[in-house]
Amino acid sequence: MRQRLRDLADRHRRFGHPRLHILLRREGFRANHKKTHRLYCEEKLQVLKRKQKRRTAVMRQLDTSNYPPFGDDECCGEVAGGLMALGGVDIGNMA
Repeated sequence: MRQRLRDLADRHRRFGHPRLHILLRREGFRANHKKTHRLYCEEKLQVLKRKQKRRTAVMRQLDTSNYPPFGDDECCGEVAGGLMALGGVDIGNMA
């Protein structure tokens, strides 16, 4: 049973001990969940964690042909030269 648990854990790396216990029971091994968990820990098996994807800030081109020109009295003048700033940072001062 120990060897089969190791083989199943190698094949299904994203499965934890509860799901591996179900697979063992389907194959005919009769053991309760506590024994399966004990063997899982003794074999030092664990679920591999996924790496987080890196998120990068992307500057997008804004099509300004559909918008009226902004005046000095407008409240939302964060569009400068066709680029929209992310996070409210003025692009004109980023040099």
